[in-house]
Amino acid sequence: MPPQPPSSSLRWFLGIVLTIFLPFAGNKYGPLLQFKKDVDTTLETIEGIVEVVEKVAEVVEKVAEGISGDLPEGGKLKKVVDILENVAEEIAEDAHTVDDAIDKFQEVEKKIENVVGTLNESTPKT
Repeated sequence: MPPQPPSSSLRWFLGIVLTIFLPFAGNKYGPLLQFKKDVDTTLETIEGIVEVVEKVAEVVEKVAEGISGDLPEGGKLKKVVDILENVAEEIAEDAHTVDDAIDKFQEVEKKIENVVGTLNESTPKT
């Protein structure tokens, strides 16, 4: 007796299952890799912005320091320039701290990639 063809509901079920899971079977890390790519792009953008903010703050601090020396002591303008210099110095320090944190995060990311790569290489392929 020849085998019976699968019922149409079974075909639908198999079609749905294959449609959902087949993309993940070919590249099981696909969504994770896309997320990683998005995070990397965002980090690069933030790092660029932080570097610009740090440079601008350093320039403002130097200019304020130069202007402050030429202003008379006790004047309102000198006080404002001194406050501006202090704020610029704090912003530069904070931007440097954020830049260091991003660099450390990227170092950890590379270490994790190396560990995952080593694990993938040592995993037997079926």
